[in-house]
Amino acid sequence: MKTQIVHISKLQTSKVMAVLYLVISLPLMLMAAVPMLFSHQPVQ
Repeated sequence: MKTQIVHISKLQTSKVMAVLYLVISLPLMLMAAVPMLFSHQPVQ
């Protein structure tokens, strides 16, 4: 049986996308922050 999408909620889709971006960006930010914490160069 084929199912046809009738309605896509903008609010629900934006919530899902926000969570996905958060899940993807947090590990990337942590991987970028760890070397910065251990570097001995002053931040300008």
